[in-house]
Amino acid sequence: MDDVSLADVRHQTAPETREQRALALYRERGDEIREIGTALFEVPSCTGEGTYQVDYEAETCSCLDHEYRPGRPCKHLYAVGIVYAKTHRRVSIAGDPFAAAGLSKCAACYDGFVYIGHLVEDPETGEEAEIIESVPCKRCREGR
Repeated sequence: MDDVSLADVRHQTAPETREQRALALYRERGDEIREIGTALFEVPSCTGEGTYQVDYEAETCSCLDHEYRPGRPCKHLYAVGIVYAKTHRRVSIAGDPFAAAGLSKCAACYDGFVYIGHLVEDPETGEEAEIIESVPCKRCREGR
């Protein structure tokens, strides 16, 4: 992920990366992300017209973006990663297909971190600004 300053993020009209779109999805519709099975989630579309199934352990999603770019995370998978980071869930190494395959990286983070954005009010100007917080990825930290 390229270095992004807060000024750059604050003045963007629409998120430009899958990570940023996942943050926007989590902020706007995170309360609608439901776990429907063990590490299986139903994630709403950004438009509100339907849902996608995300298998967090297998790192798959039923959306077209994931279908066209297999093995690379979509915004829905990233959004579930944010849910895991925010709720401090753990995925056992036995249940982690990437660890079992001997792979060193999961698709839910970037270099061991999940980036979470939230809006705050600048006390000096009163303007709303987005703060991006980096949280260590629990999947990568556990047992690796």
